[in-house]
Amino acid sequence: MADVTPKQFETWLTPSEAVARLDTRLGSNSYKSKHLLLEHCRKGLLKAVAKNYIVDSRAPITLSEVISQHWLIMREKHIFWDTGSFSYSEWGTSYGLFVVRFDPAKVEEMVGEIRLPTVSESPDPEPPAKGPRVTDRDLEAWFALYRTIYTGANDTVANAENSAKGMFPGKTVNKDRVRALRLKEMGSRPRGRKPIADK
Repeated sequence: MADVTPKQFETWLTPSEAVARLDTRLGSNSYKSKHLLLEHCRKGLLKAVAKNYIVDSRAPITLSEVISQHWLIMREKHIFWDTGSFSYSEWGTSYGLFVVRFDPAKVEEMVGEIRLPTVSESPDPEPPAKGPRVTDRDLEAWFALYRTIYTGANDTVANAENSAKGMFPGKTVNKDRVRALRLKEMGSRPRGRKPIADK
């Protein structure tokens, strides 16, 4: 029997509660939290107690500490993390551990030991790579095609810029060059024609 009273046991953390505490430091990545709990239990660094521990068909043992060997079969995706109980058989012996709880003080200690990178410790993001400049000839050929597809209300600055970027992936398309082509085309239209609407 573990050195935990029934009253103390009621204050200990369920598997899902222990995972939730660690998730507050690990960015809600439950897999990492479960893995950390398992590693601590397997090495005897975190105590867990089962309300009922049954070996084969023997009488249940109340408030029994879950020894490290039982954690060797546990995995991060096991249903245990939701139910709090698990059973398995090994070398002809069956084991059942029901209503497992974790030492809350140790879990809180684990939470405090997790150091997350600060802004200064995080690597600076690399600036986006710029590709080669699109030639005037290619850009004018794109614009001729663009004018046949985008007409009326669909002919906007945003659509033109997005279309040019999509036409030349991996290359640099300057927005000013795209706008200059549109303005040049608008200036060559006959007077009295309704101007193109921009959004």
